[in-house]
Amino acid sequence: MRSAAPAVESAGRTLVARQSRGGSGSAVAPAGQLLGHSFPNRILADITAAVTAPYRLMRLTKITKDLVVEMQAQRAAKVGANGGVKSPSGGTASKTMKRMLPSYVKSHVIARTEPEAFRDFMNTTLKLFFDSISAEEPYNFSPYHQAVRGPEVDHYLWGNNFFRSMVKYRSSRVEGLEHIESIRSSLEAGDNVVLFANHQTEADPQVLSLLLELYGHEDLAARTIFIAGHKVTTDPIAIPFSMGRNLLTIFSKKYLDTYTPEEREAKSARNRETVAEMQRLFNEGGHIFWVAPWRTHFFPLAMWSHQLVPPPEGTQAAVGEARSTKRAPIGIELGPELDLKAAGGRKGMPQAAEASVRRLYNHLDGLLR
Repeated sequence: MRSAAPAVESAGRTLVARQSRGGSGSAVAPAGQLLGHSFPNRILADITAAVTAPYRLMRLTKITKDLVVEMQAQRAAKVGANGGVKSPSGGTASKTMKRMLPSYVKSHVIARTEPEAFRDFMNTTLKLFFDSISAEEPYNFSPYHQAVRGPEVDHYLWGNNFFRSMVKYRSSRVEGLEHIESIRSSLEAGDNVVLFANHQTEADPQVLSLLLELYGHEDLAARTIFIAGHKVTTDPIAIPFSMGRNLLTIFSKKYLDTYTPEEREAKSARNRETVAEMQRLFNEGGHIFWVAPWRTHFFPLAMWSHQLVPPPEGTQAAVGEARSTKRAPIGIELGPELDLKAAGGRKGMPQAAEASVRRLYNHLDGLLR
């Protein structure tokens, strides 16, 4: 088991520079960096923070209110200039933002963000939110969206910094780091890596970045391509975060039936474009993908086709290799759905899948030889 604490000190030394393009010239949520300090220093810092918390809460709350008033005035002027046209989803998104602000401000108090750093960061944050909420049309994500890393705002760094104050680093854990080098080796060899993950929150991409950052592997999170449903590319609050990640954007099958036939066809066509982009990226190689399967079923499939245009001897393919076009029997055999629980969970699934396919192949081979 890996605690996040030991790695925070070394990671913290580079956070200020990284955060500057994400909307703050000084450290956002610096409390996490204290985990690498000595125990007496941490206790002293904790006591000081507890004593000054009410005053800092008052200051950060006032800063937030002032910025909100300023942004609302700017938005009202913009709506007036547009002839009174408002974003169709702006009202709901505005209420969502207002509800989350008080607790978010408190998180910065606990994380000990200095007032000026907070003002700078919240100015960027509120501007991004208000611009997204007041937009007549939402940001247009392409089938393969690449992270917006400037020039005005680095959305990737800003998204990480937004959630930084909300992380309880002392009780956070990172496990399985021994597999990182295998992932890196695969990517450097030009192979693709797919991370099959459970999806729990819209902040999952930032969680990946914040935790891998602690151990010097943030670059892997930054280059990861996420399979993203339409919610995170159409919700005004989610859009600024999504702009900072590499995405393959889709419309989930479980929502397609909620659209009219015309809309359904358009969104299905969009999904086909995304699949084409995914195939291109897989062919290109050296990419890492994050997938959260929904209602995914795993069925083993054995192929018996080696006599039809058989591959050459050995494992290395070459351009211009010999081909045989003689007639040949072929076969496939599907097996019953693999039971994840019976297989021993996700750790036992690869071995169970391979064993099942081998059984099916041996059966086919006995029938076709």
